[in-house]
Amino acid sequence: VIGELYDFQGRKNLTAERLLAMRTTSFDELPLELAISLGTKNGTRRLAVFDDVDCPFCRRLHEEVLPALLRDGVTVYVFLYPLTNLHPQAEAKSQAIWCSPDRVAALEAALRDKMPPASLGTCQTPLAQIRTLATRLGISGTPTLILDTGLQIEGFASYEIIRAKWQPQARR
Repeated sequence: VIGELYDFQGRKNLTAERLLAMRTTSFDELPLELAISLGTKNGTRRLAVFDDVDCPFCRRLHEEVLPALLRDGVTVYVFLYPLTNLHPQAEAKSQAIWCSPDRVAALEAALRDKMPPASLGTCQTPLAQIRTLATRLGISGTPTLILDTGLQIEGFASYEIIRAKWQPQARR
């Protein structure tokens, strides 16, 4: 077979599903010190999110999905990944967030279009390291989620979809 395999009755691209299922990342190898940690320190589950603060789907994820996951005890690690070709101001905002004395509050403010003052000074940021990491992991868009099982989810995903991905698959 050359090309993609489709299940027209189920309206599924079987090739895309299989390729996505094969794309995993060892969560324990992620450099979590380069991320902003949200929620409890030793959560019931762990989730890494590659985020661009000006990405509308990232904002939606932070507004609609992450609060419910945090209430469930999930620890979320946010990797600032500005896509400057789409959002030219995202790099400066990400630098300001990282250099802020309260990164969590600065991140939340930036997602609501309120930035910490630029006069906070400058510091070394991990943005170049995060770009290198994202390239190595095949991440090119935001949001990209990595579950502690290693599964990657590209793009916005609802709370229900994320929780379902953590459930053990039934044997066929």
